Amino acid sequence: MSASDSKRNLDKLDNSDDLDSLAWDPAERKKISQYLPNQKDEVRLKYLTRGPCQPYGHVFQNKKFGTAMRRFNPAWFEKYGNWLEYSVSKDKAFCLCCYLFRDDILKQGGNWAFVTEGFSCWKKPEALSEHLGGNNSFHNIAVKSCDDLMNQGQSIVHAFYKQGDVVKNEYRIRLNASVDASRYLLRQGLPFRGHDEGKDSANKGNFVELLKYTGE
Repeated sequence: MSASDSKRNLDKLDNSDDLDSLAWDPAERKKISQYLPNQKDEVRLKYLTRGPCQPYGHVFQNKKFGTAMRRFNPAWFEKYGNWLEYSVSKDKAFCLCCYLFRDDILKQGGNWAFVTEGFSCWKKPEALSEHLGGNNSFHNIAVKSCDDLMNQGQSIVHAFYKQGDVVKNEYRIRLNASVDASRYLLRQGLPFRGHDEGKDSANKGNFVELLKYTGE
């Protein structure tokens, strides 16, 4: 694949409509690292809003382990509902939270079976609990990162309603301008930051300059 082909693949997700076409099956998704830096959190939020891929109505395949037959137990969705996913195409289990933030916390280690290749050793359901690990495990750090990302928007809304009417109006104007500028840059696949955002810089980057332009 040429450099231009790779660039086109990265730029493919360049508008909000494409977010609805993100792969649902966990075994068929792109790595988060394959998205542009300014697209990653948008993709993560979309997957978190959707929730884990949990096809309750699927007829789960039996698999032979020695003389016994085992299969994925849909009751596990209830027990591990905030992260456990199932791939129909691969008949394997995955972890949504670890998928979303694996590239940010690689050095923490963890059970990669639920992140890369998928888990399918149904005779060892205890591996699901073991995947959680301790307080500072790879999985729990990923879960916290997901919670923090989801809470960012809620914090903005909460702060908005604590302000007076005049401040609210000013904040609304700034917020709308920031959102519009962000959407435009994301659609165009343009970087947000400039090389020099100091007060004496003639060009402080696309985001700052676009806000200045819309405010004039």
